[in-house]
Amino acid sequence: MLIEEYNQLKRHPDEIVQQFSDRFNQIYHSIPLNFKPPPDSALLHYPRAFDPEIEFHLRERSPSNMEQMQNMAVDIEVNLKIRAEKLKAEKEKKLDRLIKKS
Repeated sequence: MLIEEYNQLKRHPDEIVQQFSDRFNQIYHSIPLNFKPPPDSALLHYPRAFDPEIEFHLRERSPSNMEQMQNMAVDIEVNLKIRAEKLKAEKEKKLDRLIKKS
């Protein structure tokens, strides 16, 4: 049952990376040793639980262990949120300029 839950793990839309990582770790460490996927396999499995953009960035950085990967995922999430806010602000500025020209 734990293996199936582990295989189906996906980050929920309202879940921050740290919450998902905690859930991932809890499930992974609950799997009995004789059934537990090896750490290298977990490094492949973890990124698949995210949206394609975060998955891409995690794979691109090639972390050597799960702790490093999970820390990178937090950094990536922060950077993507900052980028999204900047893009939103730029769109609002463009819209304001268009309105002023009208």
